Amino acid sequence: MRLVIVIVFLLAYNSIYSQDSTYLNYNKLIEIAKSKSELKDYESSIKYYDSAFSIINYIPYHYFDAFSLCILDNNFSKAYDYLMTGALKGLDVSIFNTDETQIFKETLYANKYNLIKDSLLAVHFNSIDTNYYQFLRELKERDQLVRDNSDEMYKNDSINFNQLIDIIAKKGFPTFETVGYGYNIAWLLLWHHRDEYPNSENWGKIISIIEKEIEKGKVDPRFFEMFDEAVANDIDKK
Repeated sequence: MRLVIVIVFLLAYNSIYSQDSTYLNYNKLIEIAKSKSELKDYESSIKYYDSAFSIINYIPYHYFDAFSLCILDNNFSKAYDYLMTGALKGLDVSIFNTDETQIFKETLYANKYNLIKDSLLAVHFNSIDTNYYQFLRELKERDQLVRDNSDEMYKNDSINFNQLIDIIAKKGFPTFETVGYGYNIAWLLLWHHRDEYPNSENWGKIISIIEKEIEKGKVDPRFFEMFDEAVANDIDKK
């Protein structure tokens, strides 16, 4: 009997690991790239970013991190390459105002980027569910109207939560591949209901849906970590 239990456990573990390994490997490479960057070992960091992007190539903000690193390394050609690829994933560097973007604006590469940026972003938006993305944008606009713990804020959050659950039931959980930055919006909207996680009726409708996307390697396996920590901290306070 014990042998059977061990075998079942190993099969389950191997199944989970094989499903999650893509994202796990990606996250590990990104973490190493960031640590190398902090040590100012920019050349090694760039190599780790490239290795990570060979595994998962649709997370836009990591292209911005890699771009910023290249600016610090005075590697403007490589920085430009990251912007080009990142734009195809939804990255619009013109909305950022950092030391690195200001330096980049003074280069000839910035002119080349500005000439084709919109066409690259158009390719991105043609590749995702723009209706779903726009719907999530509208939810975020309502979400950000009032953040003062007022009755209006809680009312807006409740409406958003219900509408988010409804569209997830119809279209599936939004991922970077399906809605671009809409993935981050969905996480933010859910974060505002962390006090209900994981036992509310609405959470019960979507947890298994999110887990399936994690199993397919489309959502970060760490998706629930901050929610679990919030629950643990709340329990510790009681």
